[in-house]
Amino acid sequence: MHLSRLSLSDMLLLSQTYLDPNDPAHQALAGVPEVASLLSRLREAHQVLLASQSQDEIRASSLQKDVYALDAEQEDLVQGIDCLCQAMRLLIEDDELRTRWERLHQLMLPGGRKLAKQSYQAAAGNAALLQQILDGLPAADRQLLKAMFIGGRSLLTIIERWITVGKELGEKEQERLSLPIAPTDDALQSAKNQWIRIVGAMVAMFQMSELLNELPSGIKQYVLGPLRTATERGAPRRAGGEPSGNPATPATEPRPPSSSQT
Repeated sequence: MHLSRLSLSDMLLLSQTYLDPNDPAHQALAGVPEVASLLSRLREAHQVLLASQSQDEIRASSLQKDVYALDAEQEDLVQGIDCLCQAMRLLIEDDELRTRWERLHQLMLPGGRKLAKQSYQAAAGNAALLQQILDGLPAADRQLLKAMFIGGRSLLTIIERWITVGKELGEKEQERLSLPIAPTDDALQSAKNQWIRIVGAMVAMFQMSELLNELPSGIKQYVLGPLRTATERGAPRRAGGEPSGNPATPATEPRPPSSSQT
């Protein structure tokens, strides 16, 4: 894990879970006596980072949290719609009906699950184009989507939610990127470095326990899992400023680091 990739917002979101007695991450850490002294030092670094946040940074942190939640929901929606359409194509015996599902699948998801990996701006562009496609569907195709229920929602409703999520992703990411970047002072940089050293020491300890098959399951689920996700999110991925493009040719360039705050 490259902890240096984490933004200030990421650090605060993660260490808040480590320090909150009601959070499963803290409860898992509390069961490991060796990390007690590290948590005390981490709290000091966390307080400095928290105090350094300006109103713009607080807003950026909130927006980033919203973007991550929307991105996760979009990925679930894309994978679910893709799986359902593939199932219809493979299992329906009626040739005409199977052909209709194949056409709808290609129309809505020409890039398959790769559409879940677009930049946030590209996701917004894809949502606008998907809305046009949906509006232009023949009545019979719309009825086919309406008649397919998953739980309490029709497939048409699920696709409409995907459109809404894509639009919100683009809007919130654009607002986040438009916020001014606060200058970094020595105290803030020192606290960041301390945070990285402390969490890095915890990770090294847990990795050794994992090798010895002594790692508590809660540590893996509530500490290492979210930390790994955050560092991977901070790695260079898709370029945020790329053109939205046609969903038939989804973007494949990397995203930007998850925050410009560091």
